[in-house]
Amino acid sequence: VAAPPGGGTSAAAAASAAAAESAAGSTKARSKSVDPREVFFNATRLQHLDHLILVAGHAVVLAEALDGVGIHDTAWYLEHYQRDQDLPGALVGHIRSGVEAAAADPRSLLIFSGGQTRPA
Repeated sequence: VAAPPGGGTSAAAAASAAAAESAAGSTKARSKSVDPREVFFNATRLQHLDHLILVAGHAVVLAEALDGVGIHDTAWYLEHYQRDQDLPGALVGHIRSGVEAAAADPRSLLIFSGGQTRPA
């Protein structure tokens, strides 16, 4: 994930990591730490899925922690026209809804789109 000016990660990546960490509690119990570079993609695990849940991201998180990112514009890399419109609340709401929908349906695949699209 490319970092915006001043560092940061995409909202999708942050939410995905948080959701994966939350959902993988039992995996953590079996393994002290897993290097993401050592996790291999296995497409056969996707064969039972029958639909996609897609959450579109339109901003990048600048915050080092996720506390308050649903409230503060300053926690996000936003264009001038995106500020002061409760966009952080909307983005976090969409992320939360996607995670909840995917958690409720084991036959779905949750994908977060977006990331840095402008030069730093």
